[in-house]
This record gives sequence, structure tokens and C-alpha cells, in this order.
Amino acid sequence: MRRFLIQRLVFLDLAGRPFELSSGRLARVLLRPYGLLYLLLCYATLLATDPAALGTVFPAPVLPPLYFGVTLGYVLIFCALPAVLAMLPERLRPRVPTVAAGLVTATLMVLALEVLARTAGGPEASLISLRRMVGILMLVGFFDSVFFLFAYPAIARRGGLPPLEAPRAPARRASTPALAAPEPEAAPPAPAALTEDPEGRALVVGSTRVPIERVLLIEARQHHVQVTLEDRVLTQRARLADVVAQTRPEDGFQPHRSFWVPHRAAGALIHDGKRHVVRLTNDKEVPVARTRLPEVETWLARYKKIARSRG
Repeated sequence: MRRFLIQRLVFLDLAGRPFELSSGRLARVLLRPYGLLYLLLCYATLLATDPAALGTVFPAPVLPPLYFGVTLGYVLIFCALPAVLAMLPERLRPRVPTVAAGLVTATLMVLALEVLARTAGGPEASLISLRRMVGILMLVGFFDSVFFLFAYPAIARRGGLPPLEAPRAPARRASTPALAAPEPEAAPPAPAALTEDPEGRALVVGSTRVPIERVLLIEARQHHVQVTLEDRVLTQRARLADVVAQTRPEDGFQPHRSFWVPHRAAGALIHDGKRHVVRLTNDKEVPVARTRLPEVETWLARYKKIARSRG
């Protein structure tokens, strides 16, 4: 279930700028107090304007629960969209404009209301008309645009959640040679600076080269290093210090001697009671050592433009 919620899809905002979003992260933002307040405002607007003209079919006391169901259904469908489309092979995943996603979701809700109206009032109790559809779609497009351009960044900042981020560049796969001469066994070389390879910049972890753009977290485990990637966890016999020595300052930071957090996974710095943690983009929390707190705050402010938040 967790894997289902963290699958990311690339959306396009009203200005055409791409950003990645998962079902889990969208749900977390909407469940924050200000996210719920935004949903309440949307619900109140629907109830006050009655864009679907439900009042022509249903009695007035029924309208509040009906529009509550409409609002809830819309949110559930929109939240599920990233997880559903992310099941497609990566090369087939579309970049979805937020307005288009909202219009499709709203159309599904209108069709559901049409079925409900015809069931309650007969075939003549139709809700669908060109004028009503245009009004509904314009209202939904307005709600979605305001949310992703203004409300989402503000709610995430207040709640200590990661902001919307541009999609990562796809990895380039190198062609495999037909024949390769066997390499003689030799002692592993000393860790070098972060190197270039056919898939981009890579870290040498033990005997494995790991593209840095796929790393979500590196953790020291006694005599081993555990590397959390997008689709798996890699464990190699190595020292975390040797791995970190291959990185550049902008690549990431060490909030604790046992962890290294890459730039792409770094989220907000949270003051949780007597301790500080860094919340990653996959919602995992990494402890911050007291002695490293100023360094972490400086790094986040410089490279992620994130200030400390309370959560």
C-alpha cells in the first residue's frame, strides 16, 4: 500500500511548469489544517452557487450532504490519479496538466450526479447541459489553479512538508557490448571523487556503482552501507565516510554520522519535541544530531531554500 501511495506522476501547472506529485503527498497536504480549510471553502462555494443545479431535482435539505459527497469524491479521485497513472511503464506515463486532471475528475462526478438525478427524478430530471458544464468546468479549473499555484506551497511550508519539485531527469541507459573480456581480479580501488558513467554521475558503494540521481538515502549499518533507491534497497560492505567523500557539497548532507541525505530527497527540517528530524520526500524521517543542526539548517537554506519548520 505504501508503495502505491509514493508513486510519482509528473503534472504541469497552469504556467506549463512540470512538477512531481504522489498520491500520499497530496493527501498529506490536504489533511493539514489549512488544506482542510481550503476544501471547506471549495465545499461552501459549491453549496452557495449550486453549479450543477441540484436544487432543481433534490429538496434543499439534501443539497449539503450531496455536495459534501461531491467534494469528497472529487478529492479521492484526484488523489488516486498519480498512483493509478504511475502504474504505467515510465515511457508511457503522460505529463498531466492539473487543469486537465481536474476537468476529467469533475466530468466523472457530473456523470455520477446525472445518474443519481435520473434515478431520483426520472429521465426528465437531467442535470447535464452545455451552460452548466461550462460553469462547472470553469469553477473546477479555478479551484485547481489556485490550489497548485498558491495554496499547496503555503500549506506545505506551514506544515513542514516538502515543496513541489521539478521532475528528475531520466537516466540514460548505456548499450551492453555483445562480448566483454573478463576482467582480472584485483583489490578494489580507493574511493575516488564522484565519477561520470554512462548513466550519469555515480557513487562507488562497495563493488557497485550507483547513479546518484536514484539515491533516496544512505545509511551506515555496522560494517555495511544501506542505500535506499527508488525501487530497491542495496546493502554493500563499505564505509559511509568513503561514500560521502565522493560527493560534492550540493549533492547532499549528513544530518547524523550514520546518514547521508541526497539533494533530491531532502525535505523540511522539523522540530519534534526535544529532537530535530529531516523529513524526506518519501515521508521517512532522519534524525539530526545536535552538533550538526547548524550545518543542516545552512545547507537546506542554501540549496533547498527551506527554513526550519515546526511539525
